[in-house]
Amino acid sequence: MNAVCPGFIETDILKTMPEKVLDGFRSNCWQRRLGSPKEIANVYAFLASDDASFVNGEAIEVSGGLSI
Repeated sequence: MNAVCPGFIETDILKTMPEKVLDGFRSNCWQRRLGSPKEIANVYAFLASDDASFVNGEAIEVSGGLSI
C-alpha cells in the first residue's frame, strides 16, 4: 500500500482563504507556490500504472518541498 501526501494545493476551498494566509503557505514551501491538482493527479496516475508495479509501502510527499 502506498500513500500520497499532498502539500497546499490550489483548490476552490483554498481560494477562499485570505491572501495573507496563502502567502504564508507559499513562503513555507521551497518552491514558493501552491501545487496544482494536476500535479497530485499525476502521482496517483503513476502509482496506478505498471511503472509503479514494484513500489510498495511508500508515503510520497507531493508538497513542493514543504518539509525540507
